[in-house]
Amino acid sequence: IWSEHSLNGVQLACMRPGSLADSAASGLARALARSSEIVTSLTLSRERWWLRRLLFLSTLAGAPAKALLAAEGRPIDRLTQSLLIEAGNKQARLQILMEMHSMGLVGQSLVRAAQCVLAKGFLMARFITPRFCRWFGNYVDEEQVQAYSLLLEDMDAGHLPRFTDVQASVLACKHYDLPGGASLREVFLRMKAEEMFSL
Repeated sequence: IWSEHSLNGVQLACMRPGSLADSAASGLARALARSSEIVTSLTLSRERWWLRRLLFLSTLAGAPAKALLAAEGRPIDRLTQSLLIEAGNKQARLQILMEMHSMGLVGQSLVRAAQCVLAKGFLMARFITPRFCRWFGNYVDEEQVQAYSLLLEDMDAGHLPRFTDVQASVLACKHYDLPGGASLREVFLRMKAEEMFSL
């Protein structure tokens, strides 16, 4: 388990596209991330803006893991096991974010449905250009790590006062093995670490 000091010392080196497929994957991931910033900026609260942005990125990031897992055959090998773990972590993170956003059953169902549609589209694209799909998933994960880094900076600068006294939910404490009464900042820090080590 890494300390926060050690985690903050890790510098994220963005992957440089090496081919046309890589460049297309990078461009699409960046374009979707930027469009999410524009769409979510329609809210008045900066805290809600952050939650919506993270929710969008988490929904997008979970689709490749779902698709790749569905594409793997049986019996379960080492690769499939790692995909199962990664997919489980992404789904847990998505559920925690939806809980933070106070989404009802209808909203949660819409998010899940959108992710299923994205996963099916990703799975079909994988048979056409697997290299593009693999790199696209990695670039979306990069966007998530950068988003969590900026969010934590925003919190430390005092720009998100509504997050200051919020405690981690039972689900977040259970998933990240946090003590009761842990802060929301600690949850976001664990989310960042979890995403960093999946790259």
